[in-house]
Amino acid sequence: MDFGQLYTSTAGRISRKVWWLGTIGLIIIFFILGIVFGGILGVVAGPEFGSSAFGEGVLELIFLAIMFIPYRALTVKRLHDRSRPETLFLVWLAPSVALAVAKVLGVAGSYGPTTMFGMPIEAMQYNFLGKLLNWTTLAFGLWSLVELGFLKGDDGSNTHGDDPLAT
Repeated sequence: MDFGQLYTSTAGRISRKVWWLGTIGLIIIFFILGIVFGGILGVVAGPEFGSSAFGEGVLELIFLAIMFIPYRALTVKRLHDRSRPETLFLVWLAPSVALAVAKVLGVAGSYGPTTMFGMPIEAMQYNFLGKLLNWTTLAFGLWSLVELGFLKGDDGSNTHGDDPLAT
């Protein structure tokens, strides 16, 4: 399967191996984009932009928007392999979007001083809502990881195509 098909089309099925390779590719792209966008926004909006709940939320929403189509394509094809509904992708995505929006609106917490590895840093200090959304995002992320990355797909053909392991 070519990369264009892998990252843009939701048709068909893919194996766990293809899903893992595609996901690792997206993670690499995500980090590169993080460096580029973080640098650009740090220069344009000022260094404090990235050190605020608003700035962090905006960056997360930008990344979610950019990665939506390729990650949706990967996820839906893997869901097809397991005969699971495509809407499960949106269920898994919802807590991440809610957390980013809560940061932008300033209702998830605020930045403040803390220590990490014995060094003082400015970091997000989550309130109850922020913690709840963080834990929900983690739980749904683990659920999706197990479903997509570890559980075997359907044996043989299903309504979405032939078994990717049989070809």
